Amino acid sequence: MRQKAGRSDSSFSEFIKDFQSRVWVTYRRGFTCLQGTTLTSDTGWGCMLRTGQMMLATALQVHCWNRGWRRNNHHNQHQFRQLVKLFGEGMEFPFSLQQLLKIGKEHLNKAYGEWYGPSTVAYVLRVCLDYAKEQSTIQSISPEININDFIIYTATDCMLFKDDIINAATVKNKLTWTKVLVLISVRMGADELNLSYRQPIQAFLSNHLCIGIMGGRKRHSLYFTGFQGNKLIHYDPHICHPVVKMKGDFSTETYVCIKPRKMSFSKMDPSCTFAFYLSSRNDLQELIDLTDTMGSQKIFELLDGTKEDYLSLVFDPSIKAFDHNESMFDEVGEYSRRTLAAWRAATSSIWNNIYSKYITHITHIVVTEHNILCPQGIRWF
Repeated sequence: MRQKAGRSDSSFSEFIKDFQSRVWVTYRRGFTCLQGTTLTSDTGWGCMLRTGQMMLATALQVHCWNRGWRRNNHHNQHQFRQLVKLFGEGMEFPFSLQQLLKIGKEHLNKAYGEWYGPSTVAYVLRVCLDYAKEQSTIQSISPEININDFIIYTATDCMLFKDDIINAATVKNKLTWTKVLVLISVRMGADELNLSYRQPIQAFLSNHLCIGIMGGRKRHSLYFTGFQGNKLIHYDPHICHPVVKMKGDFSTETYVCIKPRKMSFSKMDPSCTFAFYLSSRNDLQELIDLTDTMGSQKIFELLDGTKEDYLSLVFDPSIKAFDHNESMFDEVGEYSRRTLAAWRAATSSIWNNIYSKYITHITHIVVTEHNILCPQGIRWF
């Protein structure tokens, strides 16, 4: 539904206020050399990690202060500064580049200076959040940020499992729902985006559950948060700012993006990760209902049961086509043809129906939240 012409200026102004209230994370220069290297900047290789930091910052913003929060007064400026501090440069900051790199090296054997894909960053963010909770580092740095009732759930290969999400959200107490940031890594085409997915991407970008999409162009990560016509609105981390010393009322100027940028859907890399913030069981059901309306254009499957239940139906030791010494999926979660053939042979007819669709169009998704529709046709979460 489009706004009437008379509301153009106010609607666009609200969009800009919202856009400028998000944490913008970019390349930085001048941090302490990464261990065993001469690297003092992440220019040229750290863009996907920076995009992941932006996505997490937006999720925490919604989690702590709600979707309508704006950086528009002294108190909110203070809160914004508290949030930015979590993403400072150095091991003392819980969601810093250095923390993410340490986890990547220890868990995935990623070298400092190596480029990351979206599904890898999703995994690293989840581990980093768990580690921050264990160490209780956030409360000492930013006491107004509470993550005790916040978790990250990651999924790959275009499949989410309802009971796995419920189990993760109720692991502490079956009657209490812990807020969940769902990160699902998908692929919407082989070498380029299948444009038949533009409408479902727009549907997700227009939905209040979505937080954003960690994706971009080929080897050029961007944080997508909305769209206007056939263009995606995004934050670009490819600007290098000096390291900010986060003491006292430090300046947050380089953490605020003033001007929105846009990119054509046709340039979007098909490999990406989408984020949904689920604050209740009702939110989960809403996500299920939304995906069910997409029919053959569904970007991912949200299935009943658990992944363990699913795998018990899939594998048959008698099938020799699958080499159990190899990873079933490669690092970015893309299907190999050989593995797909083995999986199809191992599944019942109902699962074959699912896979026949995935083989035809391996997918991916886009994210967003509370929609602001401007007169120019902007859809914004």
